[in-house]
Amino acid sequence: MRIAYHLQYRAQRLGWDIEPNEAYSPERFGMSRATQYALALEKEAKTLLAASFRQICGLPAPPAFTAIYERDQHRWYQSRPERSRYESDIIT
Repeated sequence: MRIAYHLQYRAQRLGWDIEPNEAYSPERFGMSRATQYALALEKEAKTLLAASFRQICGLPAPPAFTAIYERDQHRWYQSRPERSRYESDIIT
């Protein structure tokens, strides 16, 4: 999601009419809206406009982004019974 926002931000700077929810849609997975994540990453995207995606991934994510992501992750874990969280780990 972080890199998708950077890509969307760069496309907008080049004149493409694309909104965050058109580049990625965390809402469809029960997460916070794309615009919330976009606001959390906006300053980073401006600052790292010339950085490669590899360089961006090598840096810690902004605290606001991490807070939203961890809140969404916690909500997801709380919304599911413990067993169903790990069912994908079962090999038949």
